[in-house]
Amino acid sequence: MSDDCVNIPAYYWSDGDTHVTLGPYSEVAEAREPNSDSILNTPNNEIILFDANNPQFAVSQVASKKTRIRVWMDHPIEPSNVIIAWG
Repeated sequence: MSDDCVNIPAYYWSDGDTHVTLGPYSEVAEAREPNSDSILNTPNNEIILFDANNPQFAVSQVASKKTRIRVWMDHPIEPSNVIIAWG
């Protein structure tokens, strides 16, 4: 992890899909404590999700140049579900 990037694990391609939910904290937050809670530089006011195979598979507009990011995973190494909340 750095101020510009948050790395999140996923299933290996041969094991299936990892489902990702991205949205504002008020809409997608979980009740339990997040696995990760950090501040991310967002100089273009966007969060971009990508992996090794897709240069960009999701984009979300954010309000500021620095954005709080909280991540919940159902497994620490190979999660099948990941929730990423911004704000």
